[in-house]
Amino acid sequence: MSVPLDKVVAFLDAKLEVQKFDEVASNGLVLRASETVSRVAAAVNTSFHAITRAKFADADLLIVHHRSWPEIDLELAPQKLDRLKDNGISLYGAHSALDGAAGIGNPDLLATALGVTVNERFLPYHGGMAGVVGRHDRTFAQLCERMRDVLGEPIEAWENAPTCRRVAIATGGAGNTTMVEAARQAGADTYVTGEGSMYTKLYARERGVNLIFGSHWATETLGVKGLASQLEQRFGLPWVFIAEQDDIR
Repeated sequence: MSVPLDKVVAFLDAKLEVQKFDEVASNGLVLRASETVSRVAAAVNTSFHAITRAKFADADLLIVHHRSWPEIDLELAPQKLDRLKDNGISLYGAHSALDGAAGIGNPDLLATALGVTVNERFLPYHGGMAGVVGRHDRTFAQLCERMRDVLGEPIEAWENAPTCRRVAIATGGAGNTTMVEAARQAGADTYVTGEGSMYTKLYARERGVNLIFGSHWATETLGVKGLASQLEQRFGLPWVFIAEQDDIR
């Protein structure tokens, strides 16, 4: 079966409330390459690998968290869009909207998977809140073990506090020391993100905040999977998740 592309886009736009976010080019339909959708591919990045795998899966819509940004991909950005268009694959981006979508966003889904009961949001980001804070009833070691199981990837962890009762989560590259401090100001004794620097680790240690890195890629896989799953439930569209290559993720 096939569904009009505009109908699929309208559904995603409404779910994500994309109109709330000022990052217009990164939330919503990025490229129209077909008028209908019959199969969906979901990936974190708009990589050539993801495009190739989407083609092999006969997908005509690729949903990503990271569109191809000219300031990052440089001259590769238009090449990626051309590759998608040549293969009849439309591109839908959900960046800040997927970080800030209550209940279905990246931090929300990771919190649920980790057993963290969300009770507030933090980290203003492009018109929304990119992080969540909630209650956790187990130990730091148990949280780390659960995170390894959920992500299926190695993690890095530093225990800097005697408790792990209030956990802040901001997926991806939310490792700035200002973000650790925002978590601490929100009452968190533990901060979970994708990646950070030496400064992140040092600041968390000196502020007495537990810290976990789960990698930029792995911590942001749940959101795009969730969007694809909702399309299957709403329209009956089959979907496939495309994992990034091992040496990148």
